[in-house]
Amino acid sequence: MKLTNNQFIRNYLFFQIVLLLILIGIMIWYFTAPQIVQYNNKETIIGVLIFYLVGEYILYLRKYYLLSYTDENGIIEFIYSSAKKKISFPHEKLENYKIKASGLRRELILFEKLKEGIKEHPSISLSAFSKDDMKKLISSLENILSKNKQKK
Repeated sequence: MKLTNNQFIRNYLFFQIVLLLILIGIMIWYFTAPQIVQYNNKETIIGVLIFYLVGEYILYLRKYYLLSYTDENGIIEFIYSSAKKKISFPHEKLENYKIKASGLRRELILFEKLKEGIKEHPSISLSAFSKDDMKKLISSLENILSKNKQKK
């Protein structure tokens, strides 16, 4: 099974560009049409700028990563973030997983079975996955875990 959030990320980037263009438009309008605005205080433009920055910070906290998941060919593979980080290992080495909700985001932590012990992989933000994709991901991981338990 393959899952990816390419379409969500495209829509998110488009939304970011539209927000920035609206901010620039408001700033241009504010500074070039003082007779229409009819007041010379800077609080309005500062308020709009602060509103934009707070909105951007909240979106930043969600960590909307480009994310790809596949469990084909006996390998679990996650490719995530703008830096193309990758987690990849065989199905048999999946020991467990944990989904952690922290504030505005959901994170997945994978545990891999190694000769030396259990390796905890860095958390992966799943905020950009839809509920449907989350169900498919959890189902896939549960199937792999149940197959691993049957082999023991």
